[in-house]
Amino acid sequence: MDHLISVIIPVYNMEAYLARCLDSVLCNTYRNLEVICIDDGSKDRSLDILRDYAARDKRIVVIAKENGGVSSARNAGLDRMTGEYVSFVDPDDYVHPQYFELLAKALQIKDSDFSICGYLSVEEGSQLPEEGPVVFEPANVTSVTCSGFFQNKTFRSFCGWRMIKTSAIQAVHFREDINYAEDAVFTAAVWEANPTLTCAAIEAPLYYYVQREGSAVKGAGERDRMIVAKLFAERACLSPRNEEIYLEQTLRRVLNSRYYAVHIFPDREVVASCKETLKICLPVLVMKKSAIPYLPASRSSIGSSASKQIPGCGSGKKRSGENGGKAAASIL
Repeated sequence: MDHLISVIIPVYNMEAYLARCLDSVLCNTYRNLEVICIDDGSKDRSLDILRDYAARDKRIVVIAKENGGVSSARNAGLDRMTGEYVSFVDPDDYVHPQYFELLAKALQIKDSDFSICGYLSVEEGSQLPEEGPVVFEPANVTSVTCSGFFQNKTFRSFCGWRMIKTSAIQAVHFREDINYAEDAVFTAAVWEANPTLTCAAIEAPLYYYVQREGSAVKGAGERDRMIVAKLFAERACLSPRNEEIYLEQTLRRVLNSRYYAVHIFPDREVVASCKETLKICLPVLVMKKSAIPYLPASRSSIGSSASKQIPGCGSGKKRSGENGGKAAASIL
């Protein structure tokens, strides 16, 4: 028996993209869907388009609310969902015809709580990728740990290209006070709420992530990034089980933001925020030497070597824990 999958789509002024997104969801090979579309106070024709689709396909549920941001819209969807699984799709993105089918199969084969897949980054206005059938091979489904999830750039960032058992997120909602990387913060909260959470992964790119001007990710500033860095720093201090993962997330953002705030777009407030964030997690940095090598050796090397010393950003040589400790002191 096919489990009901709740698909949550937050919508704000997306009239130019909605049809492509909804068509890709509704035409999926997996038919037992509850497609919850939350119009977050759109000022264009988005709500009319949603209601038109709902009149033609009873699987669509439309929620109209005052503007509160993407996290608020997603939370409204979480409160309304009735499925055994939940998946998130952004309204300017779209999915492969077998997206839900294969994510559900991966989740069931590994008896996991969470399944993820690869994605394809598509520039706005570029030619759409060919969507040939994907042959599902159980042997190609792998298990991913919490650490592996956050260290893999393909998987860690967005709520798209994944499916979760609703029982694993009953007590978890999106933070409505942040406008950047709310997806990563939500995922971390899900892991924290479920210490035994298991994840199944397939590498096939089944989610099409559209890069466009004006999107929340492209519009995020360094101050937004530092708010998220501080949240991860606080988690590093409060979560011994995953402190190394959260330290890596903190340092990645601090080093990148400090480089931009010093060398690209000077911003004293961001530099001060970087210093404050490092002070929050300094006790853990001192105790956890395995995480300290991500730091550069000196104040002057913060920008030039940051990308080389963070896992996943290059193959730069790691420094010893002792030298890393001196680096932490020099930055502060």
